[in-house]
Amino acid sequence: MRKNLALTLWLVLPILVFGGLVAWIFVTMSRPPLMDEAARGPGASDTGGANALGEWLAGRNPNDVQRANAARRQGLAVDPFWWPGGTEIVVAAPDSRPVSVGWIDADTGLLRAVVLRRGTGGDGVWSAVLRDNRPGEESMLYVSGRGMQQRIRDGRREVVDDGGQVVLPRPIAPVPAEGTLPSEPIMVRLEPPG
Repeated sequence: MRKNLALTLWLVLPILVFGGLVAWIFVTMSRPPLMDEAARGPGASDTGGANALGEWLAGRNPNDVQRANAARRQGLAVDPFWWPGGTEIVVAAPDSRPVSVGWIDADTGLLRAVVLRRGTGGDGVWSAVLRDNRPGEESMLYVSGRGMQQRIRDGRREVVDDGGQVVLPRPIAPVPAEGTLPSEPIMVRLEPPG
């Protein structure tokens, strides 16, 4: 009888341990993180490129991630178009017509444009996240409340809206990197089209 009880407990023990671990995981996940403090000490919050393979597999440039971590740590403002998580462009404009944002591609010299999406709240905020196809560093953006096209006039290229009005480029100031993870898009707020 004692052998049967001991054998039964021995066979049930792994199931009880596994169930206890699962319960422990669920209980600890409902609590706030215990290690949610600012990084301290040598090498804190910077792996020194030790996770380069993971960043590369995630589709990000490991050198850019290291550069972004250094900028965050030092509280620097950065050019938003090299940020590894992408660039989110936000324009506050009336909901009546779509907002377009464009730039001149450094490789081809041609206009690349994107139509922003209207926010779901109907608050007049238009946005788009650019990850792969985005302007080069120190690029200037064109913002229009109408469509955009490029034309050649007197031997030089200019960007015009659908009404034929010339759209002037806007320089983009560096954006503070503080508070934005390298895996998240960094936000650029633009004035509405004039």
